[in-house]
Amino acid sequence: MNRSAVEAGVVTKTLMDEELHRTCDESAKIKAAFGHFFDLTIINDNLDETYRTVKAALETVSKNPQWVPVTWVF
Repeated sequence: MNRSAVEAGVVTKTLMDEELHRTCDESAKIKAAFGHFFDLTIINDNLDETYRTVKAALETVSKNPQWVPVTWVF
């Protein structure tokens, strides 16, 4: 994705393998620690598919009631 974004002119910096590995490692740590707080995980490896997934998730959230702990509201 990074290479495609650079080629399309969306970003200017090509990430090095070390930076990509660090991002993946940090992602795994966040998922392990906080994954139970999320209803959906999106892997951004195809821009069109990612867009469709985000759009569908937003439509679902806007139409369906959401539950949150009462402590978040008051």
